[in-house]
Amino acid sequence: MVLRVARMSLAVLVAWLLGGATLSAQPVDIDAAKKEGKVVIYGTIVPQVMTLIEKGFEAKYGIKTEYWRGDATKVIDRVSPNGAPANQALTS
Repeated sequence: MVLRVARMSLAVLVAWLLGGATLSAQPVDIDAAKKEGKVVIYGTIVPQVMTLIEKGFEAKYGIKTEYWRGDATKVIDRVSPNGAPANQALTS
């Protein structure tokens, strides 16, 4: 379930950052994301910048965010258990 939300969060975040342009491989379901209660974002962006993105996202969509930050290797390890393809939400 977290995997699905992470994928949706990336698509929603990218669309939001680009002013509504959709660059996702699957449709974004805002209502489903709201039902989940939060969007988990994995990335390497410094907290000072990510806080601004999170606040804007939460204000626009009404969905809480949780940010997990690490270096690139730790992020990939976190979203790719056992060497599985990394198709979750990633920021850099």
